[in-house]
Amino acid sequence: MKKLLVSILTVSLLLSILIILPPNRGVVCAEVEGFESNLTNDSLPQGKPTIYGDRVVWTENTLEGGKTNWEIFLYDLSIDSDNDGVPNYKENSTTGGKPVPDPAKIRITNNASRQLGPKIYNDIIVWEDDRYGNWDIFMYDLSMDSDEDGIPNYLDDDDDDDGILDINDLNGDPAEIRVTDHPAHQENPSIYDEKIVWEDSRYGNKDVYLFDIWNSKEIMLVGLNETQDPKDRPWQTYPRIYGDKVVWQDELYGNLEICMYNLSVDTDGDGVPNYLDDDRTFPDLAQERITSNSVSDYRPFIYCNYITYSRSDNIFLYDITSFEEYQITDSSSGQKIDSGPCIYGTKIVWSYEEGSKDLYLYDLGMDSDDDGKPNYIDDDDDIDLALMRITNQSERFSMIPSIYANRIVWQDSRIINKQIEIFLFTLTDNIPPKIEDFSPRFNPEITEQESYNFTVTASDPENNPLTYKWFLDNLPKQGGNTNTFEYISDLVSSGVHEIRVIVSDGEYPVEKVWLIQVAESGIPILKITNMDPLTNPAITEGGEISLSMRVRYLGSEVLSAYWTWDQNITPAPSNTNTTSDTEAYGELSFFSPLDYYGSNYVEYFNFTFEVTDGKHAVSHTWYLTVLFFDDADMDGYSDYKEMMLGYDPLDRTSKPIDSDCDLIVDIDDEDTDGDGFLDEYDGYALNPQKQLDGNPDISVEILIVIISLILLVIAIIALLASPRSRMP
Repeated sequence: MKKLLVSILTVSLLLSILIILPPNRGVVCAEVEGFESNLTNDSLPQGKPTIYGDRVVWTENTLEGGKTNWEIFLYDLSIDSDNDGVPNYKENSTTGGKPVPDPAKIRITNNASRQLGPKIYNDIIVWEDDRYGNWDIFMYDLSMDSDEDGIPNYLDDDDDDDGILDINDLNGDPAEIRVTDHPAHQENPSIYDEKIVWEDSRYGNKDVYLFDIWNSKEIMLVGLNETQDPKDRPWQTYPRIYGDKVVWQDELYGNLEICMYNLSVDTDGDGVPNYLDDDRTFPDLAQERITSNSVSDYRPFIYCNYITYSRSDNIFLYDITSFEEYQITDSSSGQKIDSGPCIYGTKIVWSYEEGSKDLYLYDLGMDSDDDGKPNYIDDDDDIDLALMRITNQSERFSMIPSIYANRIVWQDSRIINKQIEIFLFTLTDNIPPKIEDFSPRFNPEITEQESYNFTVTASDPENNPLTYKWFLDNLPKQGGNTNTFEYISDLVSSGVHEIRVIVSDGEYPVEKVWLIQVAESGIPILKITNMDPLTNPAITEGGEISLSMRVRYLGSEVLSAYWTWDQNITPAPSNTNTTSDTEAYGELSFFSPLDYYGSNYVEYFNFTFEVTDGKHAVSHTWYLTVLFFDDADMDGYSDYKEMMLGYDPLDRTSKPIDSDCDLIVDIDDEDTDGDGFLDEYDGYALNPQKQLDGNPDISVEILIVIISLILLVIAIIALLASPRSRMP
């Protein structure tokens, strides 16, 4: 009986879906529920809208002076001119109608050239502009208040208080900023937080460039250098950015494939991400290929860990976390994708061309059979109820959609009057929360071991409870209902770090991102606190030396400690080392055998102890001198002393063992050659053949006696040879 009831309900649902479908339409799906609004509803053509929060931007042909003049406009969905609790865009004949002109519609640019393709994120609008003869990227800061009168420039008729209305002011609006100034074309911008990406033609092909607003730095993010022939350069186009990831379509592999760049990757671990690193190397490990197919993939869009794109007129989804690709739609009925897909949350939106052009939506969160698998993963769903139609009129071209939370905007052309207008569709009554204020208002700078507090003030139109999730460099740090976060740096925090908060009403998230610069404090992370010996040691053959070092650590990583030495040291020294959270200690012992080094008078060896946490390191090297011990018969007495006493240095048995042996002194206690250096540190002290300035090593006293005797003999000979010395 239960199975019969389920079957009846299923058949009823399918019939109800088929009833609402227009004839000869290929896509089987239900109509999505929601509220549609015409935002512009005037005689001027508008197109390419984008939505973020309560703001919708688009480009509009004002036809001023009877000429084509495309300008950037903004619609503020929060404005309620008559304060009746109904925002302007929802006003109708029952509530008194939308005011004309509508104060919620605001002109942003005023230039005789063309401004096209606007995108918006928070208070920044970006677009492509040809006022200088080529296409450049421009931006407008909606938060700027030049004259500090409490009215932002875009709402202030005289933003610099010079008495000249902005529409006639040749000084322009300081909130409008030129981002690029290269004579080649820069087009198709996209923005997230303080980063703008676009496609750039300065080298003949098209490459992906990025402008970091905070660092005021322009970077070729993806592309090949100018030394290549332009005809050999692949094109990278249609860049889109979300969070720390940029996606684009790339023809490097023959057909178009989807690729991604991760702005957080720091390959060399120096605290500077690859794209900002002056030592950036290629191939750049921050860049990766997402798709690999024999057919092309088009128009990527990214939200959080989802990338959407089209292939052969089907919608595909790539999950960055699971590395899985999913086919969302089936175009076997002959539909063609006209624009999109774009994604926000779990909603994907695009337009199909089926004679006219209609908007469709796919809900990734829908699980029709409640089996724990969303429809796009579940193979058991015969008809996918997650696929829904937004517009359904034969006399309409609905295209180029943009979605934010539960709101979708698009340009809509009705065949009746051929007019292009901007429409809005609200999927549900639930409106996302809004961040009203935040602190700091800038990206802060601190020094290691300092802390900094971050705060957001958010509200929800339906008074739903809000949650706050705080992230440090994409790692979750704090959750719950706390709207403040304290960042505490330590001695290994130098560099740039990202602080992110996500505010959610349980269905829709909004977020704020800061970048905090942490400067080095100058306090060493690793410091040698004890070392023995403090100087470079020396031993003689047969001697032993011990080395030790202790290092203090103030970081939080895992320490490693190790000894290294010359490869020709034999026998190998014995060594130990220990590490803890706060210090490292190493000890080494080395024994030099007697007469091991043959006839060499001296040997030198290096011993190094190093401690590292993977990012920082400290080390010390001792240079050991091993002196030659000249004792041919290895009886403990130097050959030189034995020869001076008349003993055979090669015959141990020839030396007496009585008290005369006291004259044979151990080299550790003697300065045999009287040169002021103990034999222990004198590599030549005991060598009978030692040379000193080319002369035999004999005492000064003996030398004086010999010279005196020679002079005396010469004098006697001279005297005897003299005539006066002869007797008559």
